[in-house]
Amino acid sequence: MNHWEDKNIVEQFAGKKPDHRLLELSQNYPPKTRFLDLGCAAGRNTIYLAQRGFDFYAIDSSKAMLAKTKERLKDILPDAEVNKRVLEMSMSELEFEDNYFDFIVALGIIQDAQSEAEWHKTVAGLARVLKPKGKLLVAHFSPDSDPHGKGLELIEDTKYLYTGFAPNRRLVLLSAKEIDQLMQNHGFETLSETKSVKVETKNGYRTTINAYYQLN
Repeated sequence: MNHWEDKNIVEQFAGKKPDHRLLELSQNYPPKTRFLDLGCAAGRNTIYLAQRGFDFYAIDSSKAMLAKTKERLKDILPDAEVNKRVLEMSMSELEFEDNYFDFIVALGIIQDAQSEAEWHKTVAGLARVLKPKGKLLVAHFSPDSDPHGKGLELIEDTKYLYTGFAPNRRLVLLSAKEIDQLMQNHGFETLSETKSVKVETKNGYRTTINAYYQLN
């Protein structure tokens, strides 16, 4: 079974609270602000955006995660609105107009690109659908990680694509300096210091890069 279709994984993600950075940053935005929750999973940030009355859209490629998000939204919005706003879509094939969003939430998702080319295509797509001066909130795993105590392996002939972080999955892993440089190449500037946050796992540790960008 696909990791993201596993019922236990879905419930685990459904139990997560909204991202603390999103809670803080969104206080400054009026209800008409249009948000995209990229890789919404089970809706921890989507539910918050809906409750605040923002003009939000949420996408994911997991049917199980989307079903959970829709289920949780039914107490907030009519079914027609839920179905309009929660969509099955690939992060690298965004089906939105240019300059459509004011703010994109991309937490723990861009790293799931299965090649460096897909990573760049995804970020280019985010730049396309963001309005000028639009904001991009990112959490991205770093190669300074060893979550299973077995080490990571850089895939041959790549700069950033690794195995060993997650079972049967490849991930693009970037340091704070690397992600800032790559984002700059796609037209983004940093709005606050990009930080590395290291947390212990059952058998090792994991480092996440927290970043906040604006499209030039």
